[in-house]
Amino acid sequence: MIRFVTSLVWVAPLSLAACSFAANSAADATVKKDAVTVDAAIDAPGNCTPTCSGNKVVCGVAETVCPLTCSATGGAHCTQYTPSNGATLADLDTIVDGSGDLVVAAALRINSDNGEIKDVAQNTTRRTAGEGVENGIRFRAISNSIALLAFDDFSIDSGGSVRVIGNRALIILARNNITLMGEVDIDGGRAADNSANGAGGGAGAVGASAATGCSAGQNGGNNNGFGGGAGGAFGLASGKGGSNLGGASSPRCMALLRDNLQGGSGGGRGGDTDTGGAGGGGGGAIQFSALLSIQVGAQVGALLHANGSGGQAKQADKRGGGGGGAGGGFLFEAPSVTIAANAIVVANGGAGGDGKDTPNGDGQPGQRDTTDAKGGGNGGNGGSVASPANNGTGNANDGGGGGGASVGKIEVRAGNAGPVNANAIVSPTPAVNVLTGI
Repeated sequence: MIRFVTSLVWVAPLSLAACSFAANSAADATVKKDAVTVDAAIDAPGNCTPTCSGNKVVCGVAETVCPLTCSATGGAHCTQYTPSNGATLADLDTIVDGSGDLVVAAALRINSDNGEIKDVAQNTTRRTAGEGVENGIRFRAISNSIALLAFDDFSIDSGGSVRVIGNRALIILARNNITLMGEVDIDGGRAADNSANGAGGGAGAVGASAATGCSAGQNGGNNNGFGGGAGGAFGLASGKGGSNLGGASSPRCMALLRDNLQGGSGGGRGGDTDTGGAGGGGGGAIQFSALLSIQVGAQVGALLHANGSGGQAKQADKRGGGGGGAGGGFLFEAPSVTIAANAIVVANGGAGGDGKDTPNGDGQPGQRDTTDAKGGGNGGNGGSVASPANNGTGNANDGGGGGGASVGKIEVRAGNAGPVNANAIVSPTPAVNVLTGI
């Protein structure tokens, strides 16, 4: 959809790694850099040898600006990075320029398990469930835990929102640009079920079902009293459950987000199998990968959240509160990534539920800013960039509170310097890595 236009005198037929120049007797030729197409006008025939000049491929008087860098290895060419977590450039091969665009102007729901895309307001389906390409959009299940949707361009307008459901973490791959000016919701929990996981995250413990995730919260104990469930972990360690019977703290998940796309872990249950508070669901995980640029926020801002859900208060007298669900994960990778000053990108932990008799004692879900979610009664606070998750308090005779869950992870892989504006609201602190190509 978006092309770089260059002016050149002549381009000789060459075959180069990751970039090729083709000439003919017509008035123009096409320069194809992997999946990025560049139009080039030819004024006169002649011979030239491409060389690198900074981030440009130079051939005589012709210059092509590379989205990432220029490499002289194997002949001067624009480098191209390999997307993370199983996404490939081949996923873009049959995505048609323009028809593979998706512009989100209202409420949209994406199912990461089957690729269905629904317009919630209009109750219409933009893409039906199933693998392959439909309406210019490719869906592929990379594994049991990760799926991919490939587009030409992907954008969310200021009035648009995307809610991701399902169990798989989701990769949004674009041949050109990703522009996020609206809302992305991949939180754990639902209105009727706090223990539900966000897409790619772990579920909270409920009854006899244990919490899931890379570092799931432990259940509270039951021995002449009831302990609180521990919070789920992801970016940091979680808070333990209250009392000496409380679930132990869970350690942080050591794998970097780009090595294993996943969300936050679910929280543990309060001590009693039948009436202890359920654990909160972990926030999900989403990866945005573009071959040209990613823009998050601008004049109109953006709100992206993968927060954990709060743990539930005990369901009978002094039975122990549930631990919160951990914050999920965001990964942004492109030659140019910009998270603007008015953008909000958060993956905060949910708080623990009350184990005593406090009214409205459920723990808060992760907050949409940099503050900690508040525990219900004697439940521990959830973690954010401001502070780590807190332990639940109380004793077994009173019913221990659920532990707070840890903050999630945010990672940026970019070819440009300073991709995250210092005034953006981002929690946790993002890990920023230099994006390289071949």
